[in-house]
Formats: sequence, structure tokens, C-alpha cells
Amino acid sequence: MIRHAAPEAAALLATLTPAQIEILQRKLDAGNKKYARTHKLKGTAEERHEAEAKRMTKTIRDWLTPLTAEQEQRIAILVRELPQIQHLRYADRLRRQKEFIELLAHRTEDRARFTARLIDWASHWERGRSPEFQKRLEATRLKRAEIYVAVERMFTSEQRLAYLQRIQSYSEDFTQLAQRESGTATAAR
Repeated sequence: MIRHAAPEAAALLATLTPAQIEILQRKLDAGNKKYARTHKLKGTAEERHEAEAKRMTKTIRDWLTPLTAEQEQRIAILVRELPQIQHLRYADRLRRQKEFIELLAHRTEDRARFTARLIDWASHWERGRSPEFQKRLEATRLKRAEIYVAVERMFTSEQRLAYLQRIQSYSEDFTQLAQRESGTATAAR
């Protein structure tokens, strides 16, 4: 997918002006401040746990099904088992943004070379991560999956039916989008 989209993305990125890149940098800086605030990077471990529990319960409510107060409390307890990697994730976020801005400095060079750089950058998100972060990130992913399984097991039969219907709806939406994309690709030929 990256290889397919990269030539068009490179062509678009090549048109960015220095002023637009400055605007992008300001937006990244604003997003980083919001990330630090919402992930409680300056807070205590307790505050970070609470923020993570709120994000997880909101995600489940928004994407799957409403939760009871008891279920939300149980999720808050489960979330405490997640490794605290917010600061490492933030550092990785800053690293990737810096790499992207540095990549943009090459946008007016040879298009094929710039496209190759873009593909390489977009294809290797993990390159440059510290071994400690990579190890803790994988542990977090596994623990998060365990939490979602535990949450699914605490659903009532009504909640289970509601989330299965919601997932079916998403599936139908994706099928329609894929058919629309397929038709657009066929029409373009």
C-alpha cells in the first residue's frame, strides 16, 4: 500500500512551501502539547493510569457498546497492569516527527530518490526505536490484547449482541468502500 501511494504522496509533498512546513511544525508542536496533557506526562503514575482507563472505556463505548459503572471500574483495575510507556512513546513520536521534517528537506531533489526515501521512512516505523522501548511496546500490546479479551468476557448477552451488530455494520461499510474503490479503479483504467 505504501509503495502504491508513495509516488502521489511524494508529488504532493514536493509542492509544500517552507511556510507550509512551518505551519505543519506548529501543528505537530500543538499536537505534542495535547498528547503530553492527555497522557499526563507531567502527572503521577496514578494520573496516567486514570487517563488510560478513561481513554480505553471511551474507545469501547464509542466503537462497541455502552458499559456499566461496574465494568468501567473493572477496566480501570485492568489498565493498571499496562506497562507505563507514555514517556517512551512520546519520545518515539518526537523522533518520527523530526525524521519526517528532515525528510521534507529533500522534497525538491530527484523525485525518484525522494519517493524511495519516503517509502523507506513510512515502511520502517520501528527503525530508530530503543531496544527498551521496543520490548516494552510489545509487552504493552500483548497486555492490551489480554485486557480487551477480559473486557469482552465481562459483556452481558445484550452488550455482546450490540457490539456484534456494530462490528457487522463496520464490516458492511468496509465492503461498500472496497467495492466503490474497486469500481473507481476499474473506471480509471
